[in-house]
Amino acid sequence: MFFVNRYNLSAMRPLILSFLFLLSAFMAVAQSKIDSRIDAALLKQLNAVSAHDHLPVLIMFPEYPVQKKIANIPSDYPRKMRQKLVTTVLKRHADSVQFNTLNFLNQILSHRTNLLENQSGRLVENYRKLWIINAIAVSLERAELETLLETDHHIQKVLWDPSFSRESLLDIFPMNGRGQSSSFTVPDAVHDPGVLLIKAPQCWEMGNSGEGVLVGNVDDGFWWKHPDLVKGVYQNLGEDANGNGYTIAIRDNIYSYPDPGDFNGIDDDGNGYVDDLMGWDMDQNSGQILTEMHGTGTLGHVVGDGTMGVKTGVAPGSKCLLVVSCWSQSTHIEAYQYALEMGVDVITSSISFKWDSSPKPDYSLFRQATDVSLAAGVIHTNSISNDGLAVLYKPVPLNIATPGNCPSPWEHPDQLLAGGRGGVIAVGNVDAYTDSVHKTSPYGPSFWGDFALYGNYPYAVNPDYFDYPYSRVDPVEVPDSIGLLKPDIAAPGEGCISTFVASGDGYSDFWGTSAATPHAAGTIALMLSINPELLPADVDQILQLTAIDKGAPGKDPRYGAGRIDAFKATTSPRFLLHGVNGGSNWLINDKLLASDTALELTGISVHTELLPFIGSLKSMACKLETNATSNHIVSFGLWWDRDNNRVVSPGDRQLASALFRPDSVCFDSLKFKFRDEPRSLLLTAETTPLASPEHFVNLSLADTSQVTAYYTTHPLPDHFPFGPQVGIANVATSVQAASLHQNNPNPVSASSAIDYRIAQKGFFTLSLWAVTGELLMVMASGEHQPGDYRYVFNRNEPGRLLNGVYIYKLEGEGVCICRRMVLTD
Repeated sequence: MFFVNRYNLSAMRPLILSFLFLLSAFMAVAQSKIDSRIDAALLKQLNAVSAHDHLPVLIMFPEYPVQKKIANIPSDYPRKMRQKLVTTVLKRHADSVQFNTLNFLNQILSHRTNLLENQSGRLVENYRKLWIINAIAVSLERAELETLLETDHHIQKVLWDPSFSRESLLDIFPMNGRGQSSSFTVPDAVHDPGVLLIKAPQCWEMGNSGEGVLVGNVDDGFWWKHPDLVKGVYQNLGEDANGNGYTIAIRDNIYSYPDPGDFNGIDDDGNGYVDDLMGWDMDQNSGQILTEMHGTGTLGHVVGDGTMGVKTGVAPGSKCLLVVSCWSQSTHIEAYQYALEMGVDVITSSISFKWDSSPKPDYSLFRQATDVSLAAGVIHTNSISNDGLAVLYKPVPLNIATPGNCPSPWEHPDQLLAGGRGGVIAVGNVDAYTDSVHKTSPYGPSFWGDFALYGNYPYAVNPDYFDYPYSRVDPVEVPDSIGLLKPDIAAPGEGCISTFVASGDGYSDFWGTSAATPHAAGTIALMLSINPELLPADVDQILQLTAIDKGAPGKDPRYGAGRIDAFKATTSPRFLLHGVNGGSNWLINDKLLASDTALELTGISVHTELLPFIGSLKSMACKLETNATSNHIVSFGLWWDRDNNRVVSPGDRQLASALFRPDSVCFDSLKFKFRDEPRSLLLTAETTPLASPEHFVNLSLADTSQVTAYYTTHPLPDHFPFGPQVGIANVATSVQAASLHQNNPNPVSASSAIDYRIAQKGFFTLSLWAVTGELLMVMASGEHQPGDYRYVFNRNEPGRLLNGVYIYKLEGEGVCICRRMVLTD
């Protein structure tokens, strides 16, 4: 202890003053360093509380440059593989930079747990990892936050993570409560008027109700037991603990229930959520889904199948992952993250954050999150508020709520101001009876720039997002800038009918952009059902170019590009068909070779020059003349010649296979995307050892009607030359774009070197897989220059791997090479 002699105090005063000055200067420097990473909105909150009060915060780390790196994945990369690659890369990046912070938080939480045992009522918070924006959401005391910032220099900034009122986020006015199916009269007694307006029944009649598509519905809760909904609820078989093949026991009327044998308190599928049998409730942090009216209405417009009499769903054959959001920005973004984790094809949400809310939304967070969904190949539809009558205090360009104010994936020709692209389709609201925009539907455009021009805005905006300034009216940021054209499309909302909670099994009216948005999501499910490789930009382009133009010509600030038409959006345009080997009705007239697994017979190319410039090939039937039998030819194959070298080579994708028949070769249910640039297809034959040049094959197209696209469209009649020309056979394979060597050493006890060579510049990915097909880690990914590369694999890097056989794979630029790796002690 330091003692001061009171009689010598005056003599020591200069020394004490100097010490205090240095101490205050040091504290000022330290405080300045801390404050530079604390966002202004959070700093204001910290100054209003004591050192031991808890505040919800978002600890932000340097983001992965997703748009610059991951977004460069080739457009023909399979969509599901793209999604898995993006999520894996982002998780790995987050783990690498959040390590020290997580250790610190674990120590804090452990300390709080001990305090709870000794002091009744002590609050214990947990943290949530948000790899989608490279952040950690947690509640901290001021003193804890200051200590963390003093010791952890990986942290980029810390934001306030406030809660919002439920009423401010839901984009619907209260339902009228007419829920009893016996007393509530539906106008045509069979369909929701919105379903009729967008021509969804015509899609169903053609055999498309959205089968095979998973929609992540982010809302406030769901009465999933409604008889119209329960069959459309996703069942997470990864959590099927008792192995009976289901996680929901579907019963008559409203008596369905979660399978009790699957609640074992274990995260069986390893996704970080325990017993999420049908989805996750962020509000309760549980797999038991909260019941609410709003989400029940949106769910009904996606999968409502009409069991109780009224067909309310646009895509009743699809499935919905149930995701209940909470009322903070971080939990809402975590809801998007969970949907991506679960492999959804579409995210839809009728929750939005408005400019006039208190506090205001942090727009950059939502744009960052939806940028990730774009890179992952997952389209996102969102409501945009019902503030069309509130432009006085939510003026243009702030009338469109976030995340609907974020850029859409495709750049409309009317968008003369070009900025970054994003993952969100913003949906306006039209009356289902009059097909006119409703007065409450918001006004566009939106903008991205200096939000402080329009009033007090406490958050810093990512500099990369100053790309859509708006200045048609004061205040002027950049002269004569049009901002970001919004909404993107419109859909029926006013006058719609959906499933209702209070009745148990009935209906109620449901409207606003809340109702319009799931109509759009259901339409996208129909599109992806017949064309599963559509990327977000493809979906957006089709929706906007096939929409019924309303209002001012082109993309206007009320209807966007127009009101959606599900039948037009799922009907392929007429297309062009060419023979890539000279082109003729005689696709092949050649001899067979013995034991050839991919004898290239011929090729054709397909593309379109008509709106919306994207179609989906459905079938191709060829006439076959041959003296061969099934003893000589096993099957015929149809391949996508990805590298356009006119032979089947590594990286090409087989679209269909047909067993030998003596008179024809038919490929059906192809679901192959074609665009306005030609894509080449190859026909191949797999022969047996008994085949020989004595066996001939004549394969022909009688006419172009033998090739069809969804639904009933055919090639343009004068673009496929019929004549005596023949195809090609057995051309030598071209040089591969890359090669992959066996790892050394192998077997692996600790680490091993993986060498690969790149022969031509391109995007390549080196990844590790379990033999069961599960992607374990991405070891290298990105643009590669020609040259030799080495990756040193450490078996502890993705978490200690068990002994056994694994697959490592090199993919990119038409190459897909696999090697086996053995791990042993």
